[in-house]
Amino acid sequence: MTKYKSYLLLKGKPLFYEHDHFLKEEKTIYMPHGYYFLRRFLRFVYKEKIDEDILYTEDFPDMYNNPTNPIKYLNLSNIKQKGLRNEMKEAIIFLTSYNAASTLKSYINSVNRFSKYIRNKFPEIDSCADIKKKHISEYVLYMKIESGYKARTYCSMINDLKRMLTEISMIYGSGR
Repeated sequence: MTKYKSYLLLKGKPLFYEHDHFLKEEKTIYMPHGYYFLRRFLRFVYKEKIDEDILYTEDFPDMYNNPTNPIKYLNLSNIKQKGLRNEMKEAIIFLTSYNAASTLKSYINSVNRFSKYIRNKFPEIDSCADIKKKHISEYVLYMKIESGYKARTYCSMINDLKRMLTEISMIYGSGR
């Protein structure tokens, strides 16, 4: 990463950018070049996987999978919004080398629930670029009051959703 930062400085590229964060009212400073480069690299390496809605864990050798209870695949086909599903695929592929398969499965389950909620309440939303703070806050209220989950359960689901939306925001850069 240090070599990459020195390369950016030699080329006259800024190391950090400022953009509007999707959950906050203030601007956020981040370094998108590394994510952008990694996104392009992963698209090149896994170009046939980007088009599939079911990702098989055996195709990702860096991902840890519990040997006593292995997960064979990660199913993204339940996310009906096409833009959100494609963004999730790229984020999941990006996270395969950092997270276990069971963690990724819980992230996908949280996004599936959120996808179902916004499909019913806000049918015009297709991707993460369309999601605003009011949508997230209404979903949190729904999870707390109407869903019937215990506090610990819905808090972990919301944290998983936050992790995925933040990751998608970082991968896609300042436009999201």
